[in-house]
Amino acid sequence: MFNSHGDSNADRRVDAPRNYRVRLSYFGPRAPGDFKPSPLTVHVAATSGIQARMNAQASYPGYTVTDVM
Repeated sequence: MFNSHGDSNADRRVDAPRNYRVRLSYFGPRAPGDFKPSPLTVHVAATSGIQARMNAQASYPGYTVTDVM
């Protein structure tokens, strides 16, 4: 029998939001004087990697998600 008393992860829910690190890259033409760093790394709270990808894509228009960690 498994005893979860004293386990620090016992109260953690599977669907609880976690922090994901998302890499974004800017592709395409830029206007003169328009500085957009590429690649860009942001932290996004989401319940899955797919949701983190969609949230980052919506929050940073013009950037493309290249990696979710």
